[in-house]
Amino acid sequence: MATCSHLGSLTFRPPTSQTAVHKDECTRCFDNQDAPDGLDICLSCFNGGCTSPERQHAKQHWQQQSHPIVLNLKRTLVATSAPRAKMTKLTIDPEADKPQYDVAQSVVCRACDVALDASDARLAPVVAGVMQALSSSKQSDVKAWQHEIHPCPHSRDLPAETHERAPTAPPLVQCGQCDMTSNLWLCLVCGQVGCGRPQYGGGGGNGHGKAHYSDTQHPLCVKLGTILPEGTADVYCYQCDDEVQDPHLGARLARFGINIAHVERTEKTITELQLEQNLNFDFNMTTQDGHDLESVAGPGLTGIQNLGNSCYLSSCLQLLFNQPNWCEYFYGLSLTHADQCYQASPSDCFDCQMAKLTDGLLSGRYARTPTTPTNPTTAAPSEPSGIAPRGFKALIGNGHPEFSTMRQQDASEFMDFLLEQVRTRKRGDPDEPTPAFRFQMNERYACDACHGVLYLPQEHAALALPMVNPDGTPAANGGDGLAPLQLTDSLNHIFRAEARTFDCPACKSRQACQYRQGFATFPRVLFSPVFRFFQDNDWVIKKSTRELQVDLTFDAHGYEVVPQAGETELEAPPPNTAAATAADQPDVNAGFLAMLMEMGFGENRCRRALIATKNASPDVAMNWLMEHMEDADIDTPITAAGSTPAAAAVPSEEACKPLVEMGFTMAQARAALQSTGGRADAAVEWLFAHPDTTGLEPEFQAGAGAASSSPAKAVPGFKNRDGAPVTYRLTGFISHKGPSAHCGHYVAHVRKESGTWYLFNDEKVAKVPDALVPAAAAQASIYFYERV
Repeated sequence: MATCSHLGSLTFRPPTSQTAVHKDECTRCFDNQDAPDGLDICLSCFNGGCTSPERQHAKQHWQQQSHPIVLNLKRTLVATSAPRAKMTKLTIDPEADKPQYDVAQSVVCRACDVALDASDARLAPVVAGVMQALSSSKQSDVKAWQHEIHPCPHSRDLPAETHERAPTAPPLVQCGQCDMTSNLWLCLVCGQVGCGRPQYGGGGGNGHGKAHYSDTQHPLCVKLGTILPEGTADVYCYQCDDEVQDPHLGARLARFGINIAHVERTEKTITELQLEQNLNFDFNMTTQDGHDLESVAGPGLTGIQNLGNSCYLSSCLQLLFNQPNWCEYFYGLSLTHADQCYQASPSDCFDCQMAKLTDGLLSGRYARTPTTPTNPTTAAPSEPSGIAPRGFKALIGNGHPEFSTMRQQDASEFMDFLLEQVRTRKRGDPDEPTPAFRFQMNERYACDACHGVLYLPQEHAALALPMVNPDGTPAANGGDGLAPLQLTDSLNHIFRAEARTFDCPACKSRQACQYRQGFATFPRVLFSPVFRFFQDNDWVIKKSTRELQVDLTFDAHGYEVVPQAGETELEAPPPNTAAATAADQPDVNAGFLAMLMEMGFGENRCRRALIATKNASPDVAMNWLMEHMEDADIDTPITAAGSTPAAAAVPSEEACKPLVEMGFTMAQARAALQSTGGRADAAVEWLFAHPDTTGLEPEFQAGAGAASSSPAKAVPGFKNRDGAPVTYRLTGFISHKGPSAHCGHYVAHVRKESGTWYLFNDEKVAKVPDALVPAAAAQASIYFYERV
């Protein structure tokens, strides 16, 4: 067996249980051990690289990192002709139906192009460690259906010995307030038994456990029937409104006569119920006459395997990778980035993972229909269709309190998050694709006294669609038996004219005005989420299944609000003359505030809604907004003293001075402060994100909404200067089945450039007849409209 100089110059250490060993697939593409020349696993850092002559990602890795010694693994399918043994008893054998493989191993120095002795004392422990290690993808699978649950202050600090259970209390087999005998929750403070809330599924319930908390403020309860001798169970903290661990569970239960060493589990856990519910959701893959939809596969028609509660991510990616500018940008990145990246591990590089995702979805190499066999000469089942983007999901969600977990998430929130991640990470790149989603809205105030008109611009990346009746009132929640709602009513409500009051810069006083908001520019892609989730009287988040009938095309020109000839435009007063600072205002969740503002609502309204709903969630605040649109004080700015400051204004020279002293021009400073509501810290970030801001000064000096000859990049979106129709066509939508954003299933419908519609249901992809599209779209929760 040959040797080489690199073997003596490198240090090798076996992987530990915490080491990411990428031995299932390449970190830069989705090729795996089934490739003709197998997969190379670096024995220095355990990166996985493909050996494809076209891509050569293994070669790129060892050349860039100087790690030439690799373990090559090549897997081949074993044909099994022996009949299966006759079943003599009912059993579940997960290995019985799995295809069997032979895996060939070889250690190679790619720099010297020689095979090395795998039994060498320097290599043998490392090779053994790689073969025994749980691969990085398997590590993700292990977490797939597990909640990441931790103790909370109440479970950790609440004294273990609180109250004795009253001797006269009823036995722990029935709710203390109804006849429920399942889905029972024991208060860990006083021992009261109450039935659970119905949204957890399984045994149902009347919510008496939550009612007990409302009456007593006892925060902790445990689900009877889920207690195990190991000291684990479903424990819920009503005060934190989340599942928690209780390090004192055994001691607390002992107070109520429960010895955990002698209990048996009799009910399903919350996790199991949610998993069972998710697996039972299946979107219709048949036509109206009962025939199966036609399965398809190919470039741009590649499914995404469910990694465990990941359908929200898959659906968002399918919509985004149907947008031409998105595909063009990241396809170019996939062709060039690998040669330029010198990050130690491609699994930690955002560009590497985006390039890998792009190649996986657009190349068609990993797309298969259910009838495509892996090996026609054997009876073995075909390989799974589609890609499994574990690396992308782990990287994009790293550090996020929700998207880093394996819980189901809200697709619209993830879409916001992903777009913002791309915009932030690609800041300064003039070709990055997120500007296609951004546009400017004008708020128009026409003073009844002086007839002057004030325009205030706001930048957005989405247009939220409220569910309203034709008269603009909030639509009743639910779905069964209620008449469908209309997209046009939602749009008319958003862009309606209404009477308000404002601080008129010309009159120098509070005046009545006619208010309207509308498009100042039009985005290339109009991202429109529908807030279907609402909060009932018991503060339980539920979902409306009300149909929203949408137009496949519509003209947005009628929703434009721009300065008109003959108007007397008003210049807003300098900011902070009477305006409240952020410190003056009650605290709101900054993340929730940003999400609501991205949906098209003014900051003041969003703050008012979050304060009123105690920062419950964006969905809850959205529903509050829809119910209080007509409140007389809805636009009265909020301050600690209750004052009513003037609207946001064109920044003064004094306000711009700190930015000018940092090296920015006066035009750049005005543009940045105007776009960020006068916040200097946010203005600096805005300037780095918008490097081309020269020529803005005439527009911002003349008034926030004044027309100008600014460069196209100064204001996001398309300016409709000639008043022509602005036609939008529906190109994709995401639908959800299930009672809550935290359970259920998401799928995406996508219209390709050919005009054909396709359904993406995880790894399954099927052609959809045009006749089925309107009904499916009526139940969607996210719409993508593209400007024609």
